[in-house]
Amino acid sequence: MHLDRLNSKLVLFATGILVAISLVIVWTFVHLLQKEQNTDSVATLIQGQEKELDLLDSKDLSARVEANVTGETTHLVDPIEDCAETTHEQSEECKQALDAHFLQKQPMHPGLSWITFDHALTYEEIFADPSGDRMRVIAALQRPECRLEEGEAFRSDLKDLCDAQAFASYSKFLETCIVDTGIAGLDQFTREYIHFNDIPFNKEDDSLERNIKLNRTEKESRLETSWLNSKCSEYDLSKLALSPARDGRWLDFLEDIGQHFGEVSLLSGYGREKKWKLHLEPTDVLISLAHRLGAEKTVPLIHRPVYGKGSVEWTEYIQTTHAWIEPWDNLMRSPVQNERVRAAVDVAVALQKTGLSFDWNYLVERACLRYFQEEASCQSLLDEVLQATEWHETQKLQVLDEFETRALQMGIYD
Repeated sequence: MHLDRLNSKLVLFATGILVAISLVIVWTFVHLLQKEQNTDSVATLIQGQEKELDLLDSKDLSARVEANVTGETTHLVDPIEDCAETTHEQSEECKQALDAHFLQKQPMHPGLSWITFDHALTYEEIFADPSGDRMRVIAALQRPECRLEEGEAFRSDLKDLCDAQAFASYSKFLETCIVDTGIAGLDQFTREYIHFNDIPFNKEDDSLERNIKLNRTEKESRLETSWLNSKCSEYDLSKLALSPARDGRWLDFLEDIGQHFGEVSLLSGYGREKKWKLHLEPTDVLISLAHRLGAEKTVPLIHRPVYGKGSVEWTEYIQTTHAWIEPWDNLMRSPVQNERVRAAVDVAVALQKTGLSFDWNYLVERACLRYFQEEASCQSLLDEVLQATEWHETQKLQVLDEFETRALQMGIYD
């Protein structure tokens, strides 16, 4: 009897132990499962954040910065959409965002932003050390070889000795910031022209998308002007300018170099006679010297001289090394529609030969858009170019095919 009771108690005790062990095993399994699910959730969240960051990168992360860096929540600022146009009204977040956006910008001639330059000067480089750049330029101008006094058109082997990059950076700093030494800074009108010249004019297109782009472009030009004014105010410009009283010797050197190489511009004269006169800009000579001495980031900034004994050699160099510049210039300036289309085809061929990437849609739209209803269709103009093309000009024929395909896709072919 007692033995039976003892056996029963032992059975109950063993059963209790087994139940307890089972509960422990179940609890452990559930805990591990929850931990794995949490780990998966965290991994998914991290992957989602990485995808979000990749998306931001693809949309131009340089134009967006982390604004709220001290709080737990991160707010990304679009400097063009979110920031006030005057410096004193801007938050610290906007100032950071504008710096991130504009410091990486490449200043260049109007109508060039649709071409991708692997090597181009940025505002960050221009504002990095203008005082040092000035000293390096003056030191180089004291060397006859850096002034190309032997008559050579190009001496890229002197790039390091003559600090060619300093010539480029200093020239653009003067052009951007100095307005009181006879060196013309970019005013608001000029800056807006540079931006708007990168959006082909189409009086028939009044779409919401186009108006949004135009409004954004207009605001960006005002923000850039405000940002540059603020940036230039950080420097003592009186010490950085080329002053005739203090720097007459260097200005004389630049004038001699400019006259020798034909680095002059034609400007309308003032006064009663209103005659055309020759005008020399020191900044043009500096940027030309930078290019002639081998600076690699000056292609979007170089000027073609229009007068002087240096112009023939320079023009031959441009036509050989940067063959796209002349047809691009014709594309931007010509008011005649068939000339514009021929120039667009020629610039596409030249850019491809040079290895520069470019926005095909911009080029086709720039060439084919009708500014007036009575103008010819893109189809007839392309046919005109095709008839004048030889059978062995295979690259030009391929470009004409691309023009036709894209014009059809964009609805501006006929």
